Amino acid sequence: MTLSCDFFKGKVRLWPCISSFGIKLCYTCIMGKPGRYSWLILLVFWASIGSKTAIAQVGIFSKGAWGKTGVTARGVYKIDMAALNSMGLVPAGGVIASDKIRLFGSGGAMLPEGVGDARPSSFTENALLIYDGGDGIFSGQDFIVFYAPGPHRWHYNSNNDQYNYVQNLYSDTSFYFLNVDGNLGGNVGGSAKRVGAGNAAYVNATAGLRVTSFTDNWVYEKDNINLLASGKLWLGDAFSMAAGGTTTRNYVV
Repeated sequence: MTLSCDFFKGKVRLWPCISSFGIKLCYTCIMGKPGRYSWLILLVFWASIGSKTAIAQVGIFSKGAWGKTGVTARGVYKIDMAALNSMGLVPAGGVIASDKIRLFGSGGAMLPEGVGDARPSSFTENALLIYDGGDGIFSGQDFIVFYAPGPHRWHYNSNNDQYNYVQNLYSDTSFYFLNVDGNLGGNVGGSAKRVGAGNAAYVNATAGLRVTSFTDNWVYEKDNINLLASGKLWLGDAFSMAAGGTTTRNYVV
C-alpha cells in the first residue's frame, strides 16, 4: 500500500493494489472533512504480462466435447476407446473422426515463483500418434499414444554439468484435456498435431536398432513430514529419534 498526499488540502490518497491471475485491482479513496464528501474510485485493468493470451485461451473450453486425463510421471501414455468412453466422449454411433482428436496441456510442472520469470500463458497442443487402421475412423481397438513429461522435472545445470531435480510441491498429477469433435473455442485453428496416423506399421515393425541400455536419472522423493505443518520444507521417511537408535529401510531402484 502506498500513501501519498493529494493536491487537495487536508486530504490523503491511498493506493492499495491487489494483483492476481493477470488482473490488477486498484482503488483510490479521497476523504474530506466529516460530512462534506467521500470519493471512491474503482479501477480494474489487466496486467501487461500475458493477460491477452490468458483471456483468449479460456475460450478453448467454451465449445465442444472435452475429457480430462492425468499422468503422475514422465512417459509414453496410451488412450483407447475404453478410456474415451469413461470420459463420456464416445458418440452414439461409437466412432470418432481421427483427424478431429486433439490434446492440450501445459506440461504440468510447478510454475516459477519469480514474478518476472517466464511461464506458460496458454495451453499447448500435444502431438499424437493415432493408430486407427488407416480408415480415418477411431473405433474398436484403435488407440492414441502421446508423451508427457509429468509433474516433476529434471533441469540440466550447465555450470556444474549436472541435472537438478525439482519436485512439484503442489500437485502429483499433470492434467491434459482431450477434444474429439473438432469444435474448439477461442482462436485455436489449423490442423491437429500428429506424430503419425493410420496403420502406423512401425508400431509392430522389427526394430533396426535395439537399445538394451541407457543412462537415466533416478530419485527417491517422498513428501511425508512437514515439521512446522506449514511452508515448503517437506521430509521423507522418519528415522529413529532416540539416541543410538537405528532404523532399517529397503529401497527398490
